[in-house]
Amino acid sequence: MLNCRPGRAHSWWRPTVATDFRPNMQCCLTVLVIGWLASSFVFATESEEFLPFGESAVEGRLPELLAQAPPATPAVPPPALAPIPTPSLTSPGNLPNNFFPTPRQTATAGLFSQFRGTPTRNLSRPMLTAPNMFGDTTDGGCGQAEFLAGSVPASLEHPTFNCIRANLAENNSPLPRDRVYFRYNHFHNITDVSIFPDTLSNGVSSLHVDRFTFGGEMTFLDGRASLEARLPFARQLTSDVLLYDIQGAYNLPLDDYRTELLNMQFILKYILLERDNFVLSSGMGLNVPTAQDFNIRIFVDDDDFEIILPVVGQVGSLPVDIDIRGTVPNNIWNLSPFLAYLWTPQPRFFTQGFMQLDVPLNGVTGTVEGSTGIASAPIPFGPYSAELYQQTLMRFNVGAGYWLVQRPEARWFKGWASILELHYTTTLNDASIVPFDVPLVTLPDPLPPVTLNASVLVGNISNRADILNLTAGWSFILGERTTLGVAGVVPLRDDADHPFDFELNVLLNYQL
Repeated sequence: MLNCRPGRAHSWWRPTVATDFRPNMQCCLTVLVIGWLASSFVFATESEEFLPFGESAVEGRLPELLAQAPPATPAVPPPALAPIPTPSLTSPGNLPNNFFPTPRQTATAGLFSQFRGTPTRNLSRPMLTAPNMFGDTTDGGCGQAEFLAGSVPASLEHPTFNCIRANLAENNSPLPRDRVYFRYNHFHNITDVSIFPDTLSNGVSSLHVDRFTFGGEMTFLDGRASLEARLPFARQLTSDVLLYDIQGAYNLPLDDYRTELLNMQFILKYILLERDNFVLSSGMGLNVPTAQDFNIRIFVDDDDFEIILPVVGQVGSLPVDIDIRGTVPNNIWNLSPFLAYLWTPQPRFFTQGFMQLDVPLNGVTGTVEGSTGIASAPIPFGPYSAELYQQTLMRFNVGAGYWLVQRPEARWFKGWASILELHYTTTLNDASIVPFDVPLVTLPDPLPPVTLNASVLVGNISNRADILNLTAGWSFILGERTTLGVAGVVPLRDDADHPFDFELNVLLNYQL
């Protein structure tokens, strides 16, 4: 990865390769924001066709062009218009049925109203030109499993262990819309694996997740409400994790990727308040546990296994016979009430945001069982079971943008908006961390025999989460019905609140 630090005499900003392969957060943030601002400014000002305020070089030659223009033809007065009947409060008179556009016409015109020339009141409401928010991640209160024996010889995070929850701001708008869409997210170094790092080579690795989401949204109640469905898949570390060591042959680094179905989500949205340049909406999201369960098996049959010995804390080679099996079912349902707003104080500038609660409705029963033997016969244990609960999350998502290009007359490239977003996720209660005691070895002396145990901790080991991420990107209007968005996301905090190194976010929406 790239790490930026002060250079020598003739290079004040010099990239070097970091030994820990994790990017410097200040460097990533600086490069992302400077690149976003510079490319937006250069593209918007280098061509008179794309001047940000609709200016043109023709304006400077206006007197010359007027002098060359042919004489104006005398204007012909327009024919007199018939008076429009004034309806009363009880009788609309003879007005046509479509004289007042319905809220559904308003919603379906949506983002493209000023570009299609749709004959509705959207022509004077620039708020409907705001693109969808990008969002950031579904992380928050994710679960880990740690194997403790004096130190921390093994730990594993998994993307489906309490991590596939709904972030309603992702590719969403406070306005109900008729659309189908596809979303792609790449999370770089989001899954951390550490398996006996003091004794095994390749025991530490960070894995990526590529997420693919298909979705659709349909309006009803004359466009004041909508129902959205999301169907996500991910190429990630398999949910059936197997760690083995058979006489020195082990499967590290752990990189068993598989494409799996994640939790489906449904979102109900309704407009509470609507003004000329402001919308306030609310609704409810439902996270449905359609992803598969998380299963892990640790199998070791090695007569010369290097391990940190309990009590003494030194590395030694001992015969080890271990077979541990654990399961965390994925059957937690989540409800997510939310409020969202959209405000456009002027035709080119917009700001919007989502505030969301993520409330788990139930817990799950995790189990672990097996046998362990270190320099002794295997000692069976379990099955042990315990209730595991997700933490309640609060998410704040706010963004602002500016239309650098608005070209209603163009055929393909009709608009370009530059967008910045800030996303904050916090846990509202302590984590449910469950310990299991696993027998390691029985010491025959002193009498009576003493069994030394290790502990397996399951849950959000960090207890709380306060994740703050920054998103910067662009949204493009292509043709009559298509929008394309591309953005980058970087975490602004470190340690446990640094869920990934960076994220690539691509949105493709097609309006129905």
